[in-house]
Amino acid sequence: MTEHQGRPRTIRSFAHISYGTPLDQQAGWLYEHAWRLAQHERGGADAVDHALAVLALTTNLYHDARWDGIRQAVRAGATVPEIALALGMAIRDARDLVHRIEARDRELGRAFSGAGR
Repeated sequence: MTEHQGRPRTIRSFAHISYGTPLDQQAGWLYEHAWRLAQHERGGADAVDHALAVLALTTNLYHDARWDGIRQAVRAGATVPEIALALGMAIRDARDLVHRIEARDRELGRAFSGAGR
């Protein structure tokens, strides 16, 4: 793979992954780091870097995909009980999660609409 479009030089935590990085791009980085990690049987500094990148990317992908999936399910008309069932959680917890996502979206919308002034 060539030097990556927009990838930070080092990914050692999910904070190193820019907000809004497309999921497919993150998945590509994850594949690359996982493949390179598999090449380092004996460990070493490179193996540590790749292992931490794999952890950071899987964490970020999980959260981004989950939030985006919930957001899209709500927009498509899924009910909170249906979302709870899909996530394997209590309806009350799913309702709280949906409300947090909606509140965050409203905050981001206000922040972006105010930035253009």
